[in-house]
Amino acid sequence: LEATKRAKQKGLYKSFDTYWSKQLPQFPDNRLAKKERIVVVGHDAYFSGAQINLMHMARCLRRTLGLEVLILLLEGGELVAEYEKIGTVIVLGSQPGWQDMARGYINHYAAMGTTKAICNTVVTGEVVGMLKDAHYRICSLVHELPALIAEYGLEGRCELIAQKADNLVFASSVVGDAFCERYNVSSDRVLLAPQGISFNPYINQQNEHRDSVRGVLNLSADTKIVMSCGYGDTRKGIDLFVQMAAIVRSSLPGQNIAFIWVGRLQDQLATYIYNDVKRLGLDNAFHVTGKVDDTAHYYIASEVFALTSREDPFPSVVMEAFDGKLPVVAFNGGGGYVDIVGPQSGALVPYLDVQKFAEAVIDLLSDDGKRHAIGERNHQFCRSKFGYEPYMRKLLTLLSGKAPATLSRDPELPRLKVSVIVPNYNYAHYLELRLRTILDQSLPPDELIILDDASTDDSIGMIEAMMATTAIPYKIIRNEYNSGNVFHQWELGMQAASGDLIWIAEADDYCEPSLLEKLAAYFDDDSVVMAYADSIMVDEQGKSEGYPYKNYYGTRQPGLWHESFCMEGPELLKKCLLTENVVPNASAVLFRKSAIPSDLPTLKKYRFSGDWWFWIGIAEQGKVVYLANPLNYHRRHVSSVMGDVLKQGEKLLPETIAFYQRLITQKKHLIDQGTALQMYAWLETLYNYFPELVEASEKLELHPSLGVLFSSLKTELLAIEVIAP
Repeated sequence: LEATKRAKQKGLYKSFDTYWSKQLPQFPDNRLAKKERIVVVGHDAYFSGAQINLMHMARCLRRTLGLEVLILLLEGGELVAEYEKIGTVIVLGSQPGWQDMARGYINHYAAMGTTKAICNTVVTGEVVGMLKDAHYRICSLVHELPALIAEYGLEGRCELIAQKADNLVFASSVVGDAFCERYNVSSDRVLLAPQGISFNPYINQQNEHRDSVRGVLNLSADTKIVMSCGYGDTRKGIDLFVQMAAIVRSSLPGQNIAFIWVGRLQDQLATYIYNDVKRLGLDNAFHVTGKVDDTAHYYIASEVFALTSREDPFPSVVMEAFDGKLPVVAFNGGGGYVDIVGPQSGALVPYLDVQKFAEAVIDLLSDDGKRHAIGERNHQFCRSKFGYEPYMRKLLTLLSGKAPATLSRDPELPRLKVSVIVPNYNYAHYLELRLRTILDQSLPPDELIILDDASTDDSIGMIEAMMATTAIPYKIIRNEYNSGNVFHQWELGMQAASGDLIWIAEADDYCEPSLLEKLAAYFDDDSVVMAYADSIMVDEQGKSEGYPYKNYYGTRQPGLWHESFCMEGPELLKKCLLTENVVPNASAVLFRKSAIPSDLPTLKKYRFSGDWWFWIGIAEQGKVVYLANPLNYHRRHVSSVMGDVLKQGEKLLPETIAFYQRLITQKKHLIDQGTALQMYAWLETLYNYFPELVEASEKLELHPSLGVLFSSLKTELLAIEVIAP
């Protein structure tokens, strides 16, 4: 309160002390180091496996690992707009002179200090040669088997990769052995590492997505689903999938079984496939989804994944099926997936033996216990081996000059994921600055959840405009009616959040670009449940004299707030947090989702101290980190809940007394004699902030209305024998 009073009473603001001006970031050169750049090369941006995989890799490099990504594509495609959300995209095209244009960009990036490149698929072989001529260190990702290389005449590009790439990465030994033998690549340049995948976000929502998929396809609730996924052509074995479906259907009469191909069919094959479906009596059992942007819920909804490919090096769909807790049935000899598919993960049947394939599917459909056990094993195996982050870290390690033999096959533990919650009501004029300071974090968040509490201004338009070009996944949750309670919004956001760590970034505040990176680093210690930084107060126009909260709290607890610390939560509670809220602004706090108190609905009972109860509930579970360096800017309004409190002691004192009474009732194990004395002293201090109260009675305990409440609190403290009479 004193800090707020001081901020509002002083009228001389020094705007140059504020790091943001006119809603544009003003970073001095030495405050934000330049990011490392990396070139990523792909053959095109069409909606297919390798292209989607490259997009996820580039996104991981940018969002998780913090690199600036420069993307060169030989051809365009429908995913270009998604690539552009990640970094600069150059589509080279295939017209005469494209090589000169490519060399121009490569040399330009080299002049900017770029020295590393990742090239995806052998189609990029010609660019590998250009990169090496410009002295880049190159990591080539090779996915293709000999038959496909020959079909598309890519042998010359493979030769360039074999000669020029510093390291070659193969998803499996089948692909690696075939390539290295044919193009004479020494093993000391080779790394075997399956590419990463984006883990299924619906893994804990299986029932919901089972019902949803069956509803969309008009299937009964008891229907079992056999699925496959990909571009339905001969190589992927769409014809074999239909033959398998006919055998399974005829072998299990009376059972509801559906066969779903997730993806598009090759135009030249579609007529023949649908004719086969009709002649085999599969009209009501066979479904083709067409292009699907989000395939994850199909995996969650299915029972078995059928990989009918004639040739597939190491398809991501196998790992995605594993993550979705599905057993996988595939042909032996069809590709590198044989390294992980077998009896322990499903079934591997003789090459092109459709009868055996169908029998394996029937066995899994008929034995729920076996199917579930295999699915759970596959899921755990996938989560330990196939994340994008450990895969990309291995590639970056190779590009730093380390030999492949020095890399462990076991991935590093991925960093904790961060969800950002932005509660908003009629703050359209602040949202551009708020969202920009989130999107431009040096450690980008993994998820952004924006909650709009039925705003009547242009908040939604501003939000949609700001989020249109970001690569960060986001949700916009709109209330039809205004809840009138910010803690209701907190609860909605935390229920929607999927991250390990949560940052509630209030819509009118803003922050330094390093806030997340600096706070998140402390959570490598599993015992840390909350970390927060000091804040600088600014007014409604963003002006400030640079007054931090530690200047005030330092007068209350001398020697505590001018230095950063890591303290056991219960110790901080007894020192000060039980007595007063020393966490003045949620926008400066990062906390573990697993530490969210179970009594979250309690927050909504308070007008302006719900956050205080929340911080207490988290702090009692582990360590709390405080950073004395202000990384957050807390906007104080002339008209606000806390601003009104300065004029309404008759409302603040009763809520504070009720707060202490709730502490005594629910958390009395935290209260000792020292804490009780602090409560008494703090109530008297608050009382003296309000002249109109003191005018009615010099002493709180004698006040006409508040004295009764104060005496009741004293009685409760006496009853639990924490202080002397």
